[in-house]
Amino acid sequence: MSSRPPSVLIIDDVMDNRRLLAKNIALYHHEKWDGSGYVHGLRGEEIPVEARIVALADVYDALGCRRVYKPAYPEDEIDVVIRESSGKHFQPELVEIYFEKKSEFLAIKRGLLE
Repeated sequence: MSSRPPSVLIIDDVMDNRRLLAKNIALYHHEKWDGSGYVHGLRGEEIPVEARIVALADVYDALGCRRVYKPAYPEDEIDVVIRESSGKHFQPELVEIYFEKKSEFLAIKRGLLE
């Protein structure tokens, strides 16, 4: 039994979970649902769910933001890319959730830009 107070043990557990989430996102967000991604060539549910979610968010952000080498894509073009990538790059159920929640995402985005 630990001599540390229960509250410290809870905080340690939360921090361990955050570290694991961060590690999984960093290591696996370039994997693709169909196994064609990198670094490890994981596919489907072998990819941690947090990395699957961030992969979709990362593509959305990369397409929707202006870069020195490209303009920002309009929302409708981003949606086409994401829809076409369902089952290939992205888990189909996450793509469905993206479209179901799209108006909420856009409201958050508008709030951040104001």
